Amino acid sequence: MNNFKIPHEANSNVSSASGSTSNLQNITNNKEVSAGSLGWVLKGANATKGASSINDTNTHGKSSCNSSISSNGKAPENPFDHPTFARLRELYRLSKVLFDFICPQEYGIKDEEKLDIGLLTSLPLAKQILSDIKDMKSHDSAAVVNYFTKESHIYTLLNVIYGAQLPMKIARNALPELDYMSQIVFEIYESGDSNSPSGKKHSIRMSLSPGCHTQDPLDVHLDDDHYIGCIPKIGLTRHLDMDLVIQRLKSRFSRVSLPKQFTPVNISSPLFTGE
Repeated sequence: MNNFKIPHEANSNVSSASGSTSNLQNITNNKEVSAGSLGWVLKGANATKGASSINDTNTHGKSSCNSSISSNGKAPENPFDHPTFARLRELYRLSKVLFDFICPQEYGIKDEEKLDIGLLTSLPLAKQILSDIKDMKSHDSAAVVNYFTKESHIYTLLNVIYGAQLPMKIARNALPELDYMSQIVFEIYESGDSNSPSGKKHSIRMSLSPGCHTQDPLDVHLDDDHYIGCIPKIGLTRHLDMDLVIQRLKSRFSRVSLPKQFTPVNISSPLFTGE
């Protein structure tokens, strides 16, 4: 179902990196490296990412790459490499396999369940995104809209996107585990088109970053800034016609009906109310 195997060479390269920024560079420089809990494989990440991804990498990766390297040029010794922690590593490895199996089923097992749960959770967000996309299309100036939400809502939004049967570059069961600072990006492009009544055509490209992700927390060596760098964004789709994306997504919205507002419900236990 899911690819839990981590390429041996990639795993050894990542685990031996000296700092979080170095880990990030090893992941992006390798030709084929697993960077996600579900076996997400990055192939030629540096060659495929757009200018916005490069800027994002520069922003998050400017900290000193060698700050955690000792004066003799070697990485500091990892205390978890001691045989005493062998069972701890094995426990983490087995727990990770169990997590990778259970986590994707948290928001539905069948595709229909994933779509319905995704709509029940992220329908307002999906509608707002489409509304903002239409506003951007009608204006000549560039614009940026930022949404801040929970990691669970990104999962469910992704399930809505996959449930809309849009052509995707990454299979659903190959999506990475999402960590803090995860990002899903909708990029809108405009170009001239003599065949269009408006003289313009628009496309949408989606990309995703799993955020501050590390392959193995037992092998993390934080740099002077004490943070784990964000994984560069990877394209979820090629350039798709904007009207196609909007039509496919909106066609799924009618599967659920949400109330205009949610009324708080008292769920106090009868044991505490004396009833």
